[in-house]
Amino acid sequence: MNHKINNRIIIFIFISSLLLFVPNLAYAENVPDWVKNNAGWWATDAISETEFVNAIEFLVNDDIIQVRTSSSNVDSQGIPDWVKNTAGWWATDAISETEFVNAIEFLVNVGIIQVDKTSNSEYPDWLINNTSWQKAREYTNSDYNNFDTSYFNDKATVCNQCESESILNNFGFRGPEISKEKPDNTFRIFAIGGSSTFGVEVHDDETWPAFLQKKFDEIELGINVEVINAGISAANSSTERKLIENKIVDLEPDLIITYDGWNDAGYPISWNRPSPSIEESKNNWMEICKFANKHNFDTIITIQPIVGTGNRILTEHEIVYLTNDTFNMQELYMKLEEYAKYLPVLDKVCTKAVDLREMFDYIQQPVYVDWGHPEKIGYKIIADNMFELSLSIISEKTGINYKNEVKEYPYNLGEFTIYAPGVDFSERDFGGLDLRNAIFDNSDFSYSKLEDAELDGARFVGANLSNVDFKEKDLNGLSFVGAKFSDANLVNTNFENANLVEADLSQNDLTGTKFINTNLSEADLSGSNLTNADFTSADLTNANIENTNLQDAKLENANFKYVEFTNIDISKGSLSKATFKGADLSQAIIIDADFSNKDLSYTNLSGHDLSSHDLKNTKLNVANLSNTILPDHGFSGKDFEYTIFDGADLSNKDMSKANFQYASFDDTNLEGADLNSAKFIQVDLSKIKNKSFEGINLTAASFAHSNLEGLRMPMTVINNNFSNAEMNKSNFSNSIIVGCLLGDSQLKNANFKNADISGQVLQSVYEDSLWLFDLTYLELQEELMSEGFAIGILHIQDMEQNGNDVHISFIVYNNFVYAKLKNADFQNASLWYANFANADLRNANFSGADMREIYLVGANLEGANLEGANLEGANLEGANLEGANLEGANLEGANLEGANLNCINHEICN
Repeated sequence: MNHKINNRIIIFIFISSLLLFVPNLAYAENVPDWVKNNAGWWATDAISETEFVNAIEFLVNDDIIQVRTSSSNVDSQGIPDWVKNTAGWWATDAISETEFVNAIEFLVNVGIIQVDKTSNSEYPDWLINNTSWQKAREYTNSDYNNFDTSYFNDKATVCNQCESESILNNFGFRGPEISKEKPDNTFRIFAIGGSSTFGVEVHDDETWPAFLQKKFDEIELGINVEVINAGISAANSSTERKLIENKIVDLEPDLIITYDGWNDAGYPISWNRPSPSIEESKNNWMEICKFANKHNFDTIITIQPIVGTGNRILTEHEIVYLTNDTFNMQELYMKLEEYAKYLPVLDKVCTKAVDLREMFDYIQQPVYVDWGHPEKIGYKIIADNMFELSLSIISEKTGINYKNEVKEYPYNLGEFTIYAPGVDFSERDFGGLDLRNAIFDNSDFSYSKLEDAELDGARFVGANLSNVDFKEKDLNGLSFVGAKFSDANLVNTNFENANLVEADLSQNDLTGTKFINTNLSEADLSGSNLTNADFTSADLTNANIENTNLQDAKLENANFKYVEFTNIDISKGSLSKATFKGADLSQAIIIDADFSNKDLSYTNLSGHDLSSHDLKNTKLNVANLSNTILPDHGFSGKDFEYTIFDGADLSNKDMSKANFQYASFDDTNLEGADLNSAKFIQVDLSKIKNKSFEGINLTAASFAHSNLEGLRMPMTVINNNFSNAEMNKSNFSNSIIVGCLLGDSQLKNANFKNADISGQVLQSVYEDSLWLFDLTYLELQEELMSEGFAIGILHIQDMEQNGNDVHISFIVYNNFVYAKLKNADFQNASLWYANFANADLRNANFSGADMREIYLVGANLEGANLEGANLEGANLEGANLEGANLEGANLEGANLEGANLNCINHEICN
């Protein structure tokens, strides 16, 4: 014991002599609090010696500690223990800050402590000690000089199947089973929120409530802490209030923690689902806290971060979610800010009300998988924060004191990096400064001078660069997402490979500016002078080019998807060679444009007269051809998948063998068109002009899964595929129908009056084909299919040999298997050999119909009218004739085995 005391006295005397040796330090009062925290933590071994030296390096580099140009050559083998004691004395105020800094300065200068002095001194104080950097140092308890920018191109990992594999307990909560009655000696916490609480794309044990449970399990509190994940996807404060008042209150909660804000601020625009008003959300949280106080449990209300809140330096993947049409991001930010302003009011009623929007600011790795859902590291950080917030409440309630260990903030050791997001640098002079890899996201550089600064690798996401002179500056590969360049000098600037998504370049002189391989999607170039600008291989998706002059720009391989060319003559200059795939040319001047051999897929050409253009070899799938007039030729066999023909004039056009799958035909004129062998799969044709196919050649066309409801069909319908089609109320009266597939189609109330639906006996001659006799029946059918017949409409009757030739006779019939024909009208129709197996023919009218050898196995003819019908040789095995009218029907040779004969007006009826 005496030995330790004597050592301390000796050390104290030595330090005192050092203090006398270095009498004064003008900068001592500038030591940040985090340095003192580090000193105390090092003294108690909470952090490493290296981390403490990093703090000393900060003091040296910031000139708070003065280092002589000539220092001692003492070679230290680690810092002596008595220096650690000194750090501890300062941390506990046993010595003053000035005394500590004077002592450390002496030790550095004589080489007992060796540090690397960086070139921070070359940077002005307004840069090196900007407000954001100081805040980062305080928050992370570090100098925060070394920023690992390598994570910018990384992407958060996700588990796509995790949610579907999640386990819900008997109460519908994600996680293990719980009892309704709280176990003895248990503190019960309910985690409330939307999908970010429930957990998206992570396993059950990787949600923030699960991580919070693990943290409590790792410490000894003398009481069991039970964390229950009561998160519900898409829940907002209204949902949560009802959940707490109607369910959770009966489960004996001690503490409820809400992780809220995103779903209250707004759902995806496409959901068309209203979110609570700002006042409603505030009131919900207030009522939750009042309800909790009334029922004797605690509440923590938190406002969550989403991508774009705080000063987080986003990855390239995360930045994508700033620029999207899924959410109104600006509205989300505005509402989250309003919620945060209300937290002090809530804090007076709730146990705690906390703003967590900056929680991820200093995490140097991917956090978000989308607009606001984090990956596993994000859920861990949420749990860390919830642990700190709830621990004091548990301690107060239970009387158990537990001191939380010092949290080492995730911090990567990258290169020295200027960290300055969200800082006002307006009118500052950066001349000659090395700003390589600097982070300037959302900072204001208006009227500043950057022309002589070294900017390689710097980031300016969301920055204001108004009135900055970048003339002839090399900005290759830099990120300017959402940046504003109002009145900036960008003449001959090199933006090659740069990211300018949503950047504002409007009303600028961009003469000679290089945008080679640049991402300009959503960028605003309106009103800018683009003379000789180079957009080679640039991505201009949805960019605004209104009132620009692109005629002299270089546009080779530029992507103009969704770009509006309003009043721009695309036949002039370099535009004549541009690629317009996906562009909006609806308001462009195209009179002299050459579209031959061009890829115009996804392009909007609506409203144009294209009759004089050569489109024979032009790609037009997914194009918008609404209200267009098309050429008379060049469409046979063409791919029009997803193409929009609304209001277009296709009359008398040859579109045989064309693919119209998923295309749109609202008010389209198809009069006289040749659609032989065309493909209309999953197409709505119910709204074509005049609602009629009369006069149209539909031979062998496929309409499977399409909507033809209410249409007048042509007089001849041959070899068509209508399987699974929507054809209710369609009109086939007086039509001749041959070899058509109508299985599983919807034909309720369809009109087949006087139609000829009979099978056709045909014959094929195969020369020198005796080998056909070796084929099975199915193989023979497949051989006949090669002649254009479907396998479900053929019945081979006979095969005969004539020399070396084979004569095959077969019946081509119409297939209505499983068709829905309730109330259909077949009055006086000819139906010989048609197949209606398992069809729904309830209340159908077959009066006077020719139904010889018809196939009605398993068909439902309940209430059908078969008065005077000729059913000679018909197969009615297992058919339902409940209540069917068979008055005067001819059933000679009919197969009635297993049929329900509770019919009327015939001798066969029960």
